[in-house]
Amino acid sequence: MAETIGLIADMFGIVSGFTDLLQASDSSSSSSSSTNPNTATFRIGVGANLDGHTGLGGDLPDARNFGVEGSFLGIVADPDSVRVHVRVIMLPACLQAFYTLFSANDDAICLAYAFMTMAGQEAGQSYGLDGTFGSYCGASWYLSEVVVPGTNYMPKCMWIDENCSQPATGFQVNWVDMSSQNMKANGTAAQNMCNTPSFKVYTDKDPKSITYWSNGDDPSSRTSTKRSLADKFSEILVISDHAEHRAEELCNSTTSAGPGFVNPEQKWFCDMTNKILHPVCGNTPTGDNSTLLTHSGSPTCFDVDSKQLRGAGVKKRSTPSNVQDWRKSL
Repeated sequence: MAETIGLIADMFGIVSGFTDLLQASDSSSSSSSSTNPNTATFRIGVGANLDGHTGLGGDLPDARNFGVEGSFLGIVADPDSVRVHVRVIMLPACLQAFYTLFSANDDAICLAYAFMTMAGQEAGQSYGLDGTFGSYCGASWYLSEVVVPGTNYMPKCMWIDENCSQPATGFQVNWVDMSSQNMKANGTAAQNMCNTPSFKVYTDKDPKSITYWSNGDDPSSRTSTKRSLADKFSEILVISDHAEHRAEELCNSTTSAGPGFVNPEQKWFCDMTNKILHPVCGNTPTGDNSTLLTHSGSPTCFDVDSKQLRGAGVKKRSTPSNVQDWRKSL
């Protein structure tokens, strides 16, 4: 537990709060599962709690587990869907899973964090990472409303999708490498762990093999009609006034993916269908980008009340039917 908190502190400046996250579970979990030394568990968090109106939730990934030398231990397949912040997946054996390969299922999901609590000799020891890791390593990402308890930190979430509507179909993690102690000993920064056995994003359909550390330190390998994301998000709009939720960051990133987003406080709207940034109507935007897109000499702007783009030559769209309001004042 302490090592997990230490890792997040080293990477993102967070000094506390993940203890509560690791202890959280939904109603499908047994209260005794976290204390059973013969049961390992995953805790998976999605990017938003959408109360059943799913946008960032989706089908939980399959979890293939491997030993320290890449031996296949077992799989938790098709573990259901998730519509809440935290879902617990119990492993049916006490074998130590040093590596886990998460592979996406039918409905794309945006993962804000994943933690593992060990069984057996290391019972209770927890390791984890959050979705910001994926954004460093080439996975598509979006903003998240998950707040680390005791902090103001909101990690990004990373997309994985079986149908390849996003580049990433899965990712592997070496849990022990995710400890702050190992990272310090190796002098390893998060960005330098990309595409290594420590953390690797996969783009092939239904990945089943991992890359693992061998004794010689050379990576080795072991095996073990649907909506597009554009359709999925076409009727969703996210509104936030959090300072770390910046429309400019979404629009300026080549790997971001998700619903249209507006921050009325910062006075910017990101049209995620084409990655074009628009000011909020009637306001002077803040931030680095102050260039207004123009049509026939008139600035195009986003009307927060009508949830429509305004301006000469702008074609009216259908009003979003699912508005997710993440503002602090609500």
